[in-house]
Amino acid sequence: MELKQLEYFTIVCKKGSFSQAAECLYTLQPNVSEIISSLEKELGQKLVERSSRGLRITPFGETVRDYAKLIPKHTSLINSMATHHSGKKFTLATYPSNMITSFLVDFYQYWGNEYVVEHQEGSVEEISNWVARGQSELGVVYIANVFIKWAWYARMIRTGVMQYRDRNFVQFSRCVGMPERFILFRHLLPSITSDLVVLASLDVGWAIINISTLSFLGLGVQAPTPEWGAVLNEAKNVMTSNPVQMIAPGIAIVVLVCVFNLMGDALRDVLDPKEALK
Repeated sequence: MELKQLEYFTIVCKKGSFSQAAECLYTLQPNVSEIISSLEKELGQKLVERSSRGLRITPFGETVRDYAKLIPKHTSLINSMATHHSGKKFTLATYPSNMITSFLVDFYQYWGNEYVVEHQEGSVEEISNWVARGQSELGVVYIANVFIKWAWYARMIRTGVMQYRDRNFVQFSRCVGMPERFILFRHLLPSITSDLVVLASLDVGWAIINISTLSFLGLGVQAPTPEWGAVLNEAKNVMTSNPVQMIAPGIAIVVLVCVFNLMGDALRDVLDPKEALK
């Protein structure tokens, strides 16, 4: 039994229907129904009964509801007691990542005599709850899809710099004794910026598709955090009875990706007119 199941059940009892509870929880009705059914399966008895007038809480369900109202309160009380420690403490909550490890090592080497550093890893929802409850002073949430492209951009930058470093305007600047910083910011960066801007605008669509795919497979953003891939994942359960719930986020993803691709093509034509004439 999970706290999430009890929270959903208390909302269903309060609202009197799965649809209204789903609106309150920012999720879909099949998701609420599935969680309540799993709770009934674990307890071995019915908690709610459907009728023409709506939902009716069973006598056993009323007993569970009374306990379900108390358990989250007691859990919050225990969590608040656990956050009080003597001395200085710094707690960092993040997505699982090796990059954070190096940051913690550097932080501890500098502040190790004054702070006790703690590191927690979890989902977006868990990180938000830890920061809201004061269990973590800082929450870091990042999308891994953004960071895995650094090697591609590094190669593009290196290729662009090698392409322009032997041009006449760069050689002339070196001959007159201009510093390397001037050559970098005055000649090289403006020359490769157009290519990087176009590449970045095209990669936005790639990142949107990747993130939506992971969320659709249940490996990315989790409910109730709103995300198109997660919405598609929940809407597939009612695809035949209510296809609009899948069509709307699907069209939104396609339109947004197309917009960024078209914007990348337009930027290429504006920033590099010679390429547009080929």
